[in-house]
This record gives sequence, C-alpha cells and structure tokens, in this order.
Amino acid sequence: MDEQKARGSRRSDVLKQYGARSHQTKGTEQRTMMKVDRQLQESIHKDIAPVALMLSVLYGFFTLMHMLLLPSPQNIRMSVLSSFTSVALLFVRYAVRRDKISVKWAHYLADIVFLLCLVNSLAHMHLLRDGLQTTNVIIILIAAGFLFTSTVHLVGIFVISMGLWGSLILGIATQREALHFVFALTTALALSTLVHLLRVRQQRQLLEFNQEDSQRLSHLQHALETQRQAQKLKDELVSVVSHELRTPLTSLHGALGILREKPEDIDEKTAQRLLDIAHRNSERLKDLVQDLLDLGKFESGQLEVTLQQIEISELIEHAMHDLESYAQRFDVTFRLTSPDKPAWVEANKSKLMQVITNLLSNASKFSPRGSCVEIQIHKVERHWRIDVKDKGPGIPEDLQQKIFEPFVQVDASTTRSKEGTGLGLSISLALIKAMKGQLIYTDNPGGGSVFSIALPAIPTPKA
Repeated sequence: MDEQKARGSRRSDVLKQYGARSHQTKGTEQRTMMKVDRQLQESIHKDIAPVALMLSVLYGFFTLMHMLLLPSPQNIRMSVLSSFTSVALLFVRYAVRRDKISVKWAHYLADIVFLLCLVNSLAHMHLLRDGLQTTNVIIILIAAGFLFTSTVHLVGIFVISMGLWGSLILGIATQREALHFVFALTTALALSTLVHLLRVRQQRQLLEFNQEDSQRLSHLQHALETQRQAQKLKDELVSVVSHELRTPLTSLHGALGILREKPEDIDEKTAQRLLDIAHRNSERLKDLVQDLLDLGKFESGQLEVTLQQIEISELIEHAMHDLESYAQRFDVTFRLTSPDKPAWVEANKSKLMQVITNLLSNASKFSPRGSCVEIQIHKVERHWRIDVKDKGPGIPEDLQQKIFEPFVQVDASTTRSKEGTGLGLSISLALIKAMKGQLIYTDNPGGGSVFSIALPAIPTPKA
C-alpha cells in the first residue's frame, strides 16, 4: 500500500510539473502572439505614410484630369471630391509621420484611406452612370490585400464595398454587365484575400523569427552577465579570503611559534596573552569559514532554518552580554529599550542571535569612541521590530542599495583595518528572509545608521 501511495504521489507530482510547464508554455506563446500582433500594427502604421503620399499625388492628378475631360457639371463635382481626397490623404500622412496618431489606430487609418478611394470610384460611377468604373473598385479591392494586416478590417471593407457597389450598379448596368462585374469582383476579392493571407503569414513568420532571435540574444546576454557576475564574485572571494585568512593566520602562527620555540623563557602572563591572541584569531577563522558555508547554502538555495517560538527581548539581552567585552575595545556601550509586554516571534534562535550579534558588532566597530549603540524593540502593525542605531559615519546614498550584496563594503580601507569580509549583511538578510522577516537600512536622523529587523508577531504562548 505504501509503495502504491508513493507511486501515486510521484505520478501526481509529474502531472503537476507537466501542467505547470504546459501553462508556462501557453503563457509564453500568448505573449509572443501579442507582440507579433503589435508589430503587425506597427508595420501597417509605417506603410500608411508612403501609401497616402502616393495616392495624394494620384488624386491631385485626377483633379486636373476630371476638370479637363469630364462633362459639366460632373467635372466640377469630381474635381472637388478628388482635391478633397488628395488633401485628406496628405493630412493622414502628416499625422502618421508626426506621430499624432498612435499605432493602435493604424487599421482605422487604413480604413479611412481605403474608403476615400472607394467613394471617389463609386461617385464617378454614380455621377456618370458608368458601370465601367467598377474596374477601379476591383483595383482598390486587390490593393487592399497588400495594405491590410487585419483580417477583420479587410472583411469589413469587403462587405461595405460590395454593399455600396451593389446598390449603385443595378440602376446603371444591364443584367449581363452586372453579372460580369459580380464575377470580376468575386475574383478580385479572392485575389485580395490570398495576397492578404500570404503577406500576413510571411510577416508573422518573420516577426516570430525575429522575436525568437531576440529571446535567444536576451538569454545569451543574461548568461554572459551571469558568467561575468560569477567571475566577479570569484575574484572578490579570492581577494577577501586571501586577506582575511592571511591576517589571523599570521597572528596565530606568530603566537604559537613563540610558545613553541621558547617555552621556558616565557612567563605565565606572556603565555596567557599569546594564547588569547591565538584563540581570538582562531575564532576569527572559524567565523570566516562559517560565513562562507552560509553564503554557499544561500547561493544554492539550500539555506533552511527551523522556526520556534522565542521572546526577542531576552535574546537581545544575551547578545548584548556576550558582546560587552568586544564593545569595550571600542569604548562603546549598549542601551536596550524594551516594550512593556513580552515580544514573541517565530524564528530560529541561533540564527537570529547570529544576525543580532553581527549588527551589534558592526555598530560597535563603526561608532565613535564613548558613544552608545541603542537597541529598540517596538511593535509596527503585526510585526515586532528591532532597531539597532549607531552614531557612526553612516552609509553613502549610492551604496545603500548594495550593502546587502556579498563582499560589498562601505570603505575598503576602514573595513579592512577593522576586520570584515563584507559577507555579514548579505548572510543576515538571507537568514531573516528564511525566517519570513525583513532586514532594512535607514539613515539615523541624528547621524549614523539604523538597521531594522521586522519579524511577524505571535501571541504569547500559554504556560
């Protein structure tokens, strides 16, 4: 039974993964099609300007020909209509070239251009009672297949054209001529549709290919950027580790070397001092190795923490006590402001202690001698917030968005002289995120820095 359940669970997981991939693929395809449709609109938007200019010149020529060749008063009426069409087409070209009309209206502009030409041909046919003007309608319909990239708009103008032409031809041409023109128009519609479909398909294929090419280029650029970042991280890691290892190892080696070479010449006080040096530097090496291990887990997504109910006021008091002697080296004191009631959260005790210790040690290192590091616990909506405020130099604005990145240090020379790998804040942020909290930086209004931890508040556990 257990084996069947396991197989069923694996089958369910596989189906879920397949469904997720299928949904993701459909979403990608839909986004690609939307981009292609947008590019088709841009294509017709670009085509309208030269088409409108050419037709404007053509109808300007028709204006002169109508005046010279057509009988009166039809020549005046057609000349006025042709000249109006010519000017209107020039305005359309101007609006497109000056970006007065956005791309989303491109198909409607094409409708206007087509209808202007259609009205001229049908007016000519109506005023002169000349069914042969159907030839111009046929030419316009075929030309529409080259211009339009929207099938909906193309079908729309087909319906309008046939409706208007049909209402005029019955009173002008004989039944035989009308039937002839119907077959000619049907052939024109078929050719126009064929040209339209072939053009749209070709453009879609070209645009989709360009889209895929752009995606491949984007993936390649992303891969190159990732490789560059990895190389940069590697170089920074080598630089930091070589520096941070060399300094404590040199001190450790020197202290132990003295104890080893001349043990009989060393008094008890000197021996204790040398052992303290060795112990302090071995602790520093241990912390560096732990930072690197935590960073590796964070980068690989394997950093996991077990949450438990803890009271943070008591935890911070322990951290302050543990760091008291460290802070005294910099002549810095701690002051804690706690709420009246216990502040309970769900967190990992040791990891939260690691983060608070890191923030307090940083505040101690960079605070001026004789100053006080303030720690304040207060509730903000549904979170308990821990503010660590120092009176140090603060962080430049251009670095405030980068201080949580690995190996980023505010001042390399100062940081190096005061020990540090530049990993503490990035690891602290990863740990706090793993505990479903936030770690943020703000400027201290009185000068210095404020690092704030926010963790979801929970009710006080029952005894």
